[in-house]
Amino acid sequence: MSLFMNRNFAAIVLGGTGQVGAAAVAKMLAVPECRELVMVTRKRIAARPPVRNIVLDTAAADFCERTADIARTAVKPGSG
Repeated sequence: MSLFMNRNFAAIVLGGTGQVGAAAVAKMLAVPECRELVMVTRKRIAARPPVRNIVLDTAAADFCERTADIARTAVKPGSG
């Protein structure tokens, strides 16, 4: 994970509760520079900092717009 050295970062994961997504989430959470991890899921998950869970209906007509709004807030340092 040298890509993130000396930089705080936020990430958005869609599908983070599946096998591959959960492995990616675990790797990101192991990096101290991860200031926020936004997980967009279909069902609520247990809270655990720095994870922010947002439940969205992936079949909703506004799914793309809502995901884009979430991305804009996640990239701002100090947001969340």
